[in-house]
Amino acid sequence: LFSLFKEDIQILVFVALIGVVVGILEMTTAVFSQKLLDDVLPKDEFNILIVSVCLLAVLLLFRVLIVSFKSWLVARQSKAFNLRIMDNFFEKILSLKLDFFETRKVGDIVARLNDIRRVQKVVSITIAGNVLIDGFVIVASLVMLCIYAWQLALILLFFIPIILLYIWKKNDKIIVSQQEVMSGYSSTESFFHQVFSGIRSIKVGGLSHQIVRKNRSIYEYFQNK
Repeated sequence: LFSLFKEDIQILVFVALIGVVVGILEMTTAVFSQKLLDDVLPKDEFNILIVSVCLLAVLLLFRVLIVSFKSWLVARQSKAFNLRIMDNFFEKILSLKLDFFETRKVGDIVARLNDIRRVQKVVSITIAGNVLIDGFVIVASLVMLCIYAWQLALILLFFIPIILLYIWKKNDKIIVSQQEVMSGYSSTESFFHQVFSGIRSIKVGGLSHQIVRKNRSIYEYFQNK
């Protein structure tokens, strides 16, 4: 996996830095509001107000441009990453022995191929985006809270270990639930392949109603999971 990811590391780091810049720019609105209410409006400094609004508009426009560039960069890199991991994964599957294919349903194999999108989402969006950006926002928010209201910062720090402990306790259950979702999805894929591969027999035998009921049962199981 590292050989597949190493080409993306520099791009992901660059995207993460862009995310940090976006996080900083998102805080400009809060700082502007505070300065506006505490300093500018009470003193009736209209000229400073105009300059401040213009500066905020420029910063927000800059933020839009950066976010757009980040989205384009992630999309381009995701395409290249998906092609590499699909080639690698598909080659590995075809190199397996015949017993592997004879003991598994077609839908199960197809479902695993479709899981590539989940890997790509975790790498390009979750890691490069949400985790790093949210981590920065948490640190920056704690610093700002310590400056403006240290009591609130202490309350927040008190709840962080509780939240982390709760997540750790639920982690195994989440993993099992995700495995059940993937199993349910592979069952639907297998059923679809079986139905459309044998559509002639279904039509000739007048089995459409039975197939519809069975499909509802299988798909409802998947949705419940």
